[in-house]
Amino acid sequence: MFKPFKVCFIFISLCFLINISVANMYKNKYLILIFFIALCKISLSQQNLKIQKIHYTAFLKGNIINDTVLHQSNLNDNIEDGEYFIYYDTSLQNLWLNGVVINNKLEGNWEFRNKDNKIILFKMFSDGEEINIKLTENKFAQIYIPNKVYEYFAYYISAADDTLSYSLVTLNTTSQMYEVLHSSRFQGCWTFNYNKHDSLLLAKIYPWNIWGKNTICNITETENTIQIYPPRQNQFVFTEILMFPSVSPKNLRIGYKWESQILLPEDYFLKEWENDTFYHKAEITGKTTYLFQDNNIDCWIIKGTSFNSKFGTCFFTYLFNEIYGFVSLEWINYDKQKAVFELKNLTYLK
Repeated sequence: MFKPFKVCFIFISLCFLINISVANMYKNKYLILIFFIALCKISLSQQNLKIQKIHYTAFLKGNIINDTVLHQSNLNDNIEDGEYFIYYDTSLQNLWLNGVVINNKLEGNWEFRNKDNKIILFKMFSDGEEINIKLTENKFAQIYIPNKVYEYFAYYISAADDTLSYSLVTLNTTSQMYEVLHSSRFQGCWTFNYNKHDSLLLAKIYPWNIWGKNTICNITETENTIQIYPPRQNQFVFTEILMFPSVSPKNLRIGYKWESQILLPEDYFLKEWENDTFYHKAEITGKTTYLFQDNNIDCWIIKGTSFNSKFGTCFFTYLFNEIYGFVSLEWINYDKQKAVFELKNLTYLK
């Protein structure tokens, strides 16, 4: 949680580095106050929450297991800050519920799982208050507005350059809010069209993978950030470990660079990568055109890498158009297997 001494230390160090005297600090007291508050918020937003694995009776009052029992008044007293993995059984083998507690309050998205560890429902909280997700609208979006259907041709290509699968994958956008703890994210859905042959042929590549017809795609679109979650399912599951397709609308210029990282926690469903951190680097390297619906549209080229000392380096290339969003997505994993998504059609649901 918030560590005031750490923030003070950072503040004093910065003051020293930019050679601010006590007199100058007094003259600029309002600027300093604003800076200090900003540091406090940064400290709070970048906290690393402790992973807590417990039986449901240690978290909630009573002995009932259903979604209606998850509310602030039913939370046990003195629950520590952390990300909670709550289990049906005392042996902590069957996960039921997952979410975050801060200041003894339910926060952000909480996911309910069934006996097969599949997400069947989620609820959202802000400072302990449940949010009615269905009444929340995305008022920021200009590209990924609700009720769009993006149709991509999707390829999965082996290291020997053989096309192992080719199918249509769709992305549907909605107005349902998915996350409010750090920034507004709205829910979309990737839908896959695969057959039994695909799953049998490719299952040996990711033997622990769960095959499904759809998966959630969280979408962030603000004046500062546009990001979509990749199709982390089936043969495309490895896109989890690369930088998600993202761009800063205010920094659309050749040469702009940014970095991020992802830590996959223990007991993550992607077993091969649990407890591993992947470090991402991206750069806008140029501009190009992309043929879409018989028109050549201008796109920014985003290239980058994702590195892990155990597995090696992955590569990605994204084409971003300021009207249509991400029109081409290419991922290459550390085993040189490739996934390519090419936007071919865009429609609107009535």
